[in-house]
Amino acid sequence: MRKKQRIFQQERAERTYRSILKAAAKVFPKKGFEGAQIPDIARAADVSVGIVYRYFDDKREIFLEMLEAHLDAARAEVAARISPDSFIGVAPEDVVTRVLDVVFGEVEKEPALARVYLAVSLTDKDVAKMRHDAESTDRSVIASILATTAPHLSDPIATALVIERAVQGAAIDCVLGSKTVSVDAAKSSLKSMILTWLAPTVQS
Repeated sequence: MRKKQRIFQQERAERTYRSILKAAAKVFPKKGFEGAQIPDIARAADVSVGIVYRYFDDKREIFLEMLEAHLDAARAEVAARISPDSFIGVAPEDVVTRVLDVVFGEVEKEPALARVYLAVSLTDKDVAKMRHDAESTDRSVIASILATTAPHLSDPIATALVIERAVQGAAIDCVLGSKTVSVDAAKSSLKSMILTWLAPTVQS
């Protein structure tokens, strides 16, 4: 899907657009993608249904633009908190702890929205691409961190892939899925696993 180029002639128009996206971010987690309807979003944004249709063709377009805005904000926050440069000279234990805290924190922040996002990504190609791009960005950040903190790794990109999949999978299961173990237990096990795996390289 090609995103519309949003150009607002008036500040009020942009505020209305933002309020619709903000309302959508509340309605979709409560009702799910299928259950949410334009009137629900209009009511939450305190605008008429007609106003919503001035900005969007349908609820899918609202969902995509709301999700894109959410992912962009999350990506910027993660980048600020785990910038590779900030890990120079930091002990491996502290590096792993901070990365785990950030990844789990993102899932824990808005679990209902994350659940809808993941579900729709399995059936909607545009949402699937957003997820793919977001996960690729996460892996790139982790690879950069590994290159800074564990320079002896022969393939930081492959290592980043394995770490990202393991951490994200555990976070999703603990927060959104079966919750077989607690978040703290999962983070502790992941930390031990990653440090054990990287220790020979870091110490060599």
